[in-house]
Amino acid sequence: NPEYGNIHVKKDIVDQLSGAVQVATLEGEPGENSAQGSLVAIQIKKAATMRATLAKLAGLGVTKFHEREFQGETLYEIEVPHLGAEEGGEETRVGVAVAEGHLLVATDVRLLERVLRGVGDAEALVDSAAYKRIARRFPSKTAYISFSRQDTQMKSLFSMLKTAPAGLLTGLDQFDFSKLPSADVLKKYLPPTGSYMEHDPKGLKITSFSLRNESE
Repeated sequence: NPEYGNIHVKKDIVDQLSGAVQVATLEGEPGENSAQGSLVAIQIKKAATMRATLAKLAGLGVTKFHEREFQGETLYEIEVPHLGAEEGGEETRVGVAVAEGHLLVATDVRLLERVLRGVGDAEALVDSAAYKRIARRFPSKTAYISFSRQDTQMKSLFSMLKTAPAGLLTGLDQFDFSKLPSADVLKKYLPPTGSYMEHDPKGLKITSFSLRNESE
């Protein structure tokens, strides 16, 4: 149908998906002006086909796509109204691109830019000692695996509680969250965690676990 950019949902979208999906979340301090949010990487079969489909979607005019080149790839920015946009808040800029055999969608375009730049001199997650300790416990065949850093999650939660406007947390007004200790104090009690899903005779089984710190 020309009205919908001649996009064939099955051939141009569904048939291009391999079935493998990765999700990464980067925590940040509330109000921090740096890349944070979630990124979904969907493995695809033919990058050229998915790029063409994205170009068609951008041309439909259903929503505003800002197209630009970044690190040799075509990157699309989509403006999504923020909850506080009517009060002068900034709009959220979702990022979409096709790279490294994946369709990449990030809730913050800066996070997508960070991925497209590559790790550089930084340590990749797969090479980190914390991830390797957890990954050794994953079975060889799984439906999904997950790795989380509880310490960074707790740090973000503490920062949010300490800076939340009065009255925002209904029912918790009697608590003075400004007196919470630094999240670093609890770091040693919050080791990385892992989880995985595997097939079971009765369906699917999910296992979650954490490991004692090596120093203990």
